[in-house]
Amino acid sequence: MPIELEIFLDYKKANKITELEEPCDTFIFKPLAYFVLRKTNELSLRASHFFIISIILAIASIYFLSTGGHRSFILGGVGVFIFNIFTSCGDTLEEMKSIEKKYKELYDIFYNFLAKGTFFVGLYIGLSKSNLGIQNFTWVAAFFLLLHTSVYRFYKEQYAFYLEGNPRGRQKKLEGYRRELVNLNKYYGHYLLKILLILSLILSKYHKTPESLTSYQTEKYLDLNKSILPLWGAISGTSHLLILSLSLIFYIPSLYFFFAILLANIWATFVILIQFGVNELLEKER
Repeated sequence: MPIELEIFLDYKKANKITELEEPCDTFIFKPLAYFVLRKTNELSLRASHFFIISIILAIASIYFLSTGGHRSFILGGVGVFIFNIFTSCGDTLEEMKSIEKKYKELYDIFYNFLAKGTFFVGLYIGLSKSNLGIQNFTWVAAFFLLLHTSVYRFYKEQYAFYLEGNPRGRQKKLEGYRRELVNLNKYYGHYLLKILLILSLILSKYHKTPESLTSYQTEKYLDLNKSILPLWGAISGTSHLLILSLSLIFYIPSLYFFFAILLANIWATFVILIQFGVNELLEKER
């Protein structure tokens, strides 16, 4: 059996709920992460070690991207690709060891946002030096990456709560954030966590009580949304970084802008229409 197929099958055996993974993670980065973990097993590396390596890779990638030029973009693209693999290694280890950390989700979002944001800063500087005349598209693409990732995260979180038999879990989580913020404001310090809690509440439009929000019949919701969630995941953060890395490696940065600004939004429109149809069907069967 080819080693690539063996690694992928190992990943599939360990991960039953693939609809909660982005397609690029399922078919590319998680299998590669399993390969790295198998090869480094004797080193007894922890999740934190892989996150440190990914930070180093991110810094190196930003440096190369900001330098500009053909060779630098190739190195930057390779760095972005490997960054995804090692980040996935850290995430996989935490999942395998069932590591639970309070507010881990918020810190993960901050880490990913910071890394991806700095990639785009480096890309803008590098494109400006390359005189390709397309550097301003960088910020448009970055906006759509944030938008697509946020939409996917919303539906993924909602699906996960239904999967746990807790349809109103998201609203209860936000209520917990609100209580924690009130408690933290009594003390000095914890400024990063305070900022993350505030941003999370603002972005979640926390203005409704759980009782006023719609919930659907659990089995029906899961059945109808199981095949839609990967469609949202197809244009989320990992897909963006995959296309970005490939466009840099092949020195066609405009290819990523074409994907992020045009193709991904056409796809999003298509998925929104499906999602609206599913939501209407769920409303009728409540």
